[in-house]
Amino acid sequence: MRIVVHNEKRIISIWLSKSESADAELNSRLLGFCDDFKKHEYTLAVFRSGSGNLEELTGSLLKYNRALMAEQEVKAEKKSLLPPSAAG
Repeated sequence: MRIVVHNEKRIISIWLSKSESADAELNSRLLGFCDDFKKHEYTLAVFRSGSGNLEELTGSLLKYNRALMAEQEVKAEKKSLLPPSAAG
């Protein structure tokens, strides 16, 4: 398990291996840990190892996000070209 605390942003990242993710006792303790820090207004993110191909899945996610950004850029550009009365 790896725990990364960003106090300035009030974020805690918890990284679990496959075996740690499958450990019922560890998961129970983790829930209590998460509840304690939520009371102190921290955001918690728990990352669990999966069984998929990391490179392939990450590439797909990056392509999707880039396509989404391009779509938003086109919409913003089109909106900026409209006369003020039509943009509203």
